[in-house]
Amino acid sequence: KAQGVTGQTACNDCTAGKFAPEAGTEVCDDCPGNDYSSTGSTMCNQCTRGFYYSLDEQCVACPFDSTDCPADGGSTQEVITIKPGYWRATATGQSFLACPVDDSCVGGTNFTDGGDGYCAKGHTGVLCAVCDDDYFYDKDQNVCSRCSNAAASQSLWTALCALVALSSAYVLWRSKLAQETRKTSVNVFKRTKQKLNITAIMMQIATSMPVNLGIVFPVLFSEFLGAFDFVNINPFQVIAFNCLGTYNFYHTLLGMTLTPLAVCGLLMGRYLYKKKMVAVKEKSEEEATAEEEAGAEETKETEEAEETKETEKAAAAKEAQGLLAWTILILFFTMPPVSSVIFSVFKCRYFEDSDEWYLVVDYSIQCEGKERTAWLLFALIMVLIYPVGITVSFGALLYSERHKVNSWERKGNH
Repeated sequence: KAQGVTGQTACNDCTAGKFAPEAGTEVCDDCPGNDYSSTGSTMCNQCTRGFYYSLDEQCVACPFDSTDCPADGGSTQEVITIKPGYWRATATGQSFLACPVDDSCVGGTNFTDGGDGYCAKGHTGVLCAVCDDDYFYDKDQNVCSRCSNAAASQSLWTALCALVALSSAYVLWRSKLAQETRKTSVNVFKRTKQKLNITAIMMQIATSMPVNLGIVFPVLFSEFLGAFDFVNINPFQVIAFNCLGTYNFYHTLLGMTLTPLAVCGLLMGRYLYKKKMVAVKEKSEEEATAEEEAGAEETKETEEAEETKETEKAAAAKEAQGLLAWTILILFFTMPPVSSVIFSVFKCRYFEDSDEWYLVVDYSIQCEGKERTAWLLFALIMVLIYPVGITVSFGALLYSERHKVNSWERKGNH
């Protein structure tokens, strides 16, 4: 309070934005800089609009894009309006972070429920990026949707429509097209399949680069790549497993890594069985030939039996080659998306305000503890199997067949 006129019996309150450090002073002083005070203050312990009063008694500029400090003296480090689309980790945190999931952060003034007060319905956790109970993450919409809407998921319907379209096309191709036309289409496919394979692998790598390497492409190019995201085979993004029980990214890691290995293991088991059958038949033929050379009579029944064995051997050899080809094809197309999932295990984000690390691909998982160590060990083993082991195996296979490849190229096949 202050009084600038002599002979008065009372002092007047200093107006807002001014202060008097001692009672009875002649005039109220203006608050310096961006400091501010309420009416009748003895100090400036607030801030003007556009600033908030921090715990160390300083006026800090409010980040324009993430916060709103519209009134003089209305914002402090504990009470500050966060705009929709942003979140902070603690009640006094000074890092206002953009939320990765659309419409997940509604903003707010007070920090409540461990940060969930900033989250829209159905969203929870760090950056409001975790789907609440009875919700699942819809990748196409980039939002947490109710489990009751899982059947209407765009990803699921897109996958089902693609499956129906491919099945229908195959049935029509088998039933409606003439034999000669089918043969022509097969030849065209054989001539172009290498180019198609290379293109598909290139798109798998390109579409995973923003996630794995943190590369930010121009908007138009990102939208272009988004149209080819289907080449990254990941059924765990199509089916709402969250609605079936407790589920997180580590379960996706297990499914994505072990399923191809199990399928290829069954195919290779069948392949080895057929190879053994071929070897047995060849040995049987050698014994039969030895008997002929020893003077055994060759009857009509013997000839028919030999022809049958030869046919069975050829069929077994063809099936074995087909099984090997399918194994290579599965590994060829699953290695990029599976490798992308594996490398996601190693990418964590540090939140300075709360002093915690979280897995970027799933903010419900903390990057610490014994469980985390076990999953890191599993991921390292999968790195040796997929990006390292499969690549080395393909290289060794190509090297072993290099003479056939060179002969194939000399014939004009490209």
